[in-house]
Amino acid sequence: MAKDYREYLFNKYPGEFEKKTDTSAPVSVEVVGAVDKKVQILGIPVRRPLALTSFDEASAMINKLYEAGFKNMAVKYTGWCNGGVNQQVLSSISPLSQLGGKSDLKDLIANVKKLEGVDLYLNGIT
Repeated sequence: MAKDYREYLFNKYPGEFEKKTDTSAPVSVEVVGAVDKKVQILGIPVRRPLALTSFDEASAMINKLYEAGFKNMAVKYTGWCNGGVNQQVLSSISPLSQLGGKSDLKDLIANVKKLEGVDLYLNGIT
């Protein structure tokens, strides 16, 4: 029955089952910079950011994807400021030093601006 249905689909939709080589399809990528982790400081549990992907690593990752042929890409960077993923409302912004600090964040933004068709969105609670 499966073979007959396969033949039916091939006959009804000719050419639809050929391999596509479209590189202009939009790609959405989410990069997590830091998450919150509970640590003990003098016996008191405190939440501290745990770095997962630094600004330099995110930049290298975006470059590799771009070189691999992903030219239409939207990148959302989550957990980049004010304590990581579980941040407070952004009344003031301070990039996490565990991820590289302000200069590395500026380098990441400048790198993405050079790549045509790639957009960077810095995720935050407003």
